[in-house]
Amino acid sequence: MTDFNFNPESHQYTLDGKPLPSVTGIVASTGVYDNNYNQHRKEIAMAKGSAVHKACYLSDENRLNFKTLSEIISPYLEAWQKFRMMNPFRVISSEVPMYHRDLMYAGIIDRVVNLKDTIILIDIKTGAKHEKAERLQTGGYRQLWDVNCPDMKIQKTWIVRLFSNSNFEIDPIVEPKVDERAFLSAFNIYRFLRS
Repeated sequence: MTDFNFNPESHQYTLDGKPLPSVTGIVASTGVYDNNYNQHRKEIAMAKGSAVHKACYLSDENRLNFKTLSEIISPYLEAWQKFRMMNPFRVISSEVPMYHRDLMYAGIIDRVVNLKDTIILIDIKTGAKHEKAERLQTGGYRQLWDVNCPDMKIQKTWIVRLFSNSNFEIDPIVEPKVDERAFLSAFNIYRFLRS
């Protein structure tokens, strides 16, 4: 029996005590993100993104204490709730750590949902648009899901952007198979450079 763990503080995955690379780490190693981005601003954006993800998750689970919700996070949650009202899907999986048993990488997919009998992977974003990085990331997540749930393969992938004005935008991924192959290339280079 395998022992798979995720440490949310360090964002580290392990399998039987050995570290596994994350989808996010593999994508970051490609250099697709702007390396000149101010570290302090990056940390603030990451903290905001984590807080929004948690608020959306707790809202979906009907466990959110709205009295504790920050004014900064509130409009993003309102955007998520508008998105949910306009797209009445059933959540299949939400924020569950998993690993790819063949390729040995791990990640947390924001949502996999069923909307009108279509299985959709949803990646929630609150920051600047990084199209190439997002395509690589969702390509890795699609493979991660499909190997773990082969009877419920992803049919569509959406980037759902939440904005501070309480609005949202859906960016559908139009070439998912291209993105999966690109992620696999990034993963192979990541492994090669660390061998």
